[in-house]
Amino acid sequence: MKNYQNLKFFSMPQEQKDVVQAGVEAWYHFCYQNRNKDGRFNKYAQYANDGKSLDQKQELFTKGLQEEALRYAGIPSDTKFSEGMIQSHPAVQWATFAIVAQTLDIIVPETVLDSFYEFAEVKNVNWGDQLLFHVESPDMFAVSTKANGIRGSQRQRLFGKDVTLTPVRRTVEIYEELYRVLAGKTNWGNWVARVAQAIETDITSRIYDSIYNSFPSLSASYKETAAFTQTAFNNLVSRVAAANNNKNTVAFGTKVALSKVLPENQYMQFALGGEYNKNGHLGNFQGTQLFEMEQKLKPNTDDFTLASDFILVVSSGSDKIVKIGFEGNTEVLQSKPEDNADRSVGYSVAQHYDVQLITSAQYGIYKLT
Repeated sequence: MKNYQNLKFFSMPQEQKDVVQAGVEAWYHFCYQNRNKDGRFNKYAQYANDGKSLDQKQELFTKGLQEEALRYAGIPSDTKFSEGMIQSHPAVQWATFAIVAQTLDIIVPETVLDSFYEFAEVKNVNWGDQLLFHVESPDMFAVSTKANGIRGSQRQRLFGKDVTLTPVRRTVEIYEELYRVLAGKTNWGNWVARVAQAIETDITSRIYDSIYNSFPSLSASYKETAAFTQTAFNNLVSRVAAANNNKNTVAFGTKVALSKVLPENQYMQFALGGEYNKNGHLGNFQGTQLFEMEQKLKPNTDDFTLASDFILVVSSGSDKIVKIGFEGNTEVLQSKPEDNADRSVGYSVAQHYDVQLITSAQYGIYKLT
């Protein structure tokens, strides 16, 4: 069993853990199979190579979910009631959504950590708890010179600051045909994957918007606006590294943005042609690792979410530049068929979270023209 970094999982009874684990591992399989372009999800290979297909994993989760819902509702597994009667039972519906919500409680924060671990810090708190992040001062102690026999000098202390995030309720509104719900045909594994993707896309958009929009407020030393040159890029990387105590410094950008990071010497370009052609960009440029930001589409459009004209430069191990806070639990509410003219069933999935750009570290942005 995976060691989920989520205390909620460990507090569940074993039967519930088994179902949630099946849902989470179906999601891992989905990520490895459909989103592993840059190797980010290689660690999930074991879940995709265990002899079961993704469809089988999702069916396993759906079956376990239905059985656990019946157990919570006190309905015998060998009951002779029709599927429609069972699925319309309020206790069955409540238990189904409670387990789905707990599965999402693990999937979404862990996916955010997997996608943004280099520059985002994630916290989870219970309802009503304060989402507090302490940010250390970026200043340094100054060294002074004084003559022998002089006692004392100006004492120094560096003050950090506490920043509180304020989570906001954000929802995903979806619907399902009534007959599919009553017939037990809803593929809850696929349903969870789609909801998780929707929430992750929203968080991704908020993270990159906050970073992109911070460009005007950066000091001139930490931003560059020009066509790509290796000298300007290396200067920016070196300055960010020096400002963060020479920690390992890396760069992020979309495939289009990173495709412009090339040596100026054509001979060197030819030498790197195989790697460039395979990935669409280099993996390392003169000692700086390049990581591709996974492009996403704005919901129900063909427009890209992420701008392709900037490269973010950050130092690994320094204070994360983005803070993400989740409050409470995922909520899943179902509407009644009679509430809709077509007698479809609506689902409102809500999570409370906030995303802010808060850091004591220095970072740089290269805006490509």
